[in-house]
Amino acid sequence: MKDKLKTEDVTIEVGPQKSEFAVFVDEVQVFSRLEQRRFPETDELVAICSKIAG
Repeated sequence: MKDKLKTEDVTIEVGPQKSEFAVFVDEVQVFSRLEQRRFPETDELVAICSKIAG
């Protein structure tokens, strides 16, 4: 995913719940596996992050 985004600020952090997978952009949650009940597709995350980055 890092190679598809034009940023150097992609980090991975362990959350408080083992089953949680959340994506944050500028400290704002843009995707949650627990809320969506699925894992996101890579292209989906790239589109979300690219849209926010403008």
